[in-house]
Amino acid sequence: MGQRVKHQVRETSNQITAIRQSADRVSASTQQLTTAITAAEPVLADIQGAVDKFTFKIAPRVANIEEIVAKWDQN
Repeated sequence: MGQRVKHQVRETSNQITAIRQSADRVSASTQQLTTAITAAEPVLADIQGAVDKFTFKIAPRVANIEEIVAKWDQN
């Protein structure tokens, strides 16, 4: 009986240690993710700016294409 209790205590202690280690890894990963997101924000802003510029540049062509397609749909 004593051996069984001793084994259960060790097992529980090992599980608690594993949980603590996992929590530490999650915390470190969360910090890394936060750092990566912060670093990515300027890049995302640049990408959005490029998309907006491209959309503005192609708007007349898209309007022409939509006009042609509308005419085809009428026929």
